Amino acid sequence: MNNDQCYHELYEWVESLFTNQPPDHDIYHICRVVKYSVEIAETVDCDTELVKFSALLHDITDHKLFACGSTNIKTMRKILSKHNVPQNFAHQVQYIITNTSYSKQKVEPAEPSTELKIVRDADRLDAIGAVGIARAFSYGALKQRPFYHPTDHTSTVHHFYDKLLLLKDGFYTKKAGELAEERHNFLETYLQHFENETNYGIILKNIQQRE
Repeated sequence: MNNDQCYHELYEWVESLFTNQPPDHDIYHICRVVKYSVEIAETVDCDTELVKFSALLHDITDHKLFACGSTNIKTMRKILSKHNVPQNFAHQVQYIITNTSYSKQKVEPAEPSTELKIVRDADRLDAIGAVGIARAFSYGALKQRPFYHPTDHTSTVHHFYDKLLLLKDGFYTKKAGELAEERHNFLETYLQHFENETNYGIILKNIQQRE
């Protein structure tokens, strides 16, 4: 197995898949998740190569982006096989990328592997902080959702309270938790400024009453 050559080919393929995706899930999001994953992996006992490969591929089965993720899985397996990647490694990559999503984490029946925890943490880190805010509004615009609305619970501001502000307490690794703290604080500061500028206190009250 030539890791560098295999990774390079996978990167070029992933880049072709995500170059034309919206900013919230483009190739730069992928690159940031790889970067965070490698940083976290250096702080724990894990298979760093498995983490790196899985981070690169973590969104290829995302149903929001691809109608048939199984097609991408087949292409991935074909590239891995071409470079003589061991079957066990390929199986582990597939396990991680099909279980990274936030929805999977909420209904998980078993303890995730260390490598899966790392990729999840890296993906969640990119959902908060300054970049997370930009991604949230980008996705909201794509879905034609309002910034906020007192009765529309699909608004982007509601998404902050339904998900983004809840991520802080769900990180597995110490490193990710440390990085998340500042980003979480920035989310709260941003929402306070947003409220001050728009006077949407009644909306915030409505959201909090739902909790």
